[in-house]
Amino acid sequence: MEIFLSRSLLIIYPVLKPLMNKIKRKERYNAFKQAFISLSDKMEFWKSVDDKLNIEVRFTASDDCTLAFIDFLDTKKTRDSFQKPPLPMTILVGGTGSFAKPFHITRHDPLTRAVNYCIEESSNLMWDMFLANLNSRL
Repeated sequence: MEIFLSRSLLIIYPVLKPLMNKIKRKERYNAFKQAFISLSDKMEFWKSVDDKLNIEVRFTASDDCTLAFIDFLDTKKTRDSFQKPPLPMTILVGGTGSFAKPFHITRHDPLTRAVNYCIEESSNLMWDMFLANLNSRL
């Protein structure tokens, strides 16, 4: 039924096709997220009970749900114990380069977020402004 609706929508009113695709990607992302959360307690990949209590799992996705990230955060570690990424580094750029989907640097990329840990806390706003300015020029 979904395939029929998708193909008929492409013929009848093609403007809604990207919106339908985005909604479907969001539904699949949420279904995966719920399944992972429900099964994560049954998984035995944690080294110990202490690790299980101190590791936090976070899910993030890009605005159009084409990229999704699962982050495992160790709450025992402090900001000072963070190992900085080697510079220069390659940062993931999304988009197709077209007018509708220009290139952009996503703030959800782990390496992009890691830069926040390399700079002073007072400069975090400047980093966000830099990314916004760079995305407007791409």
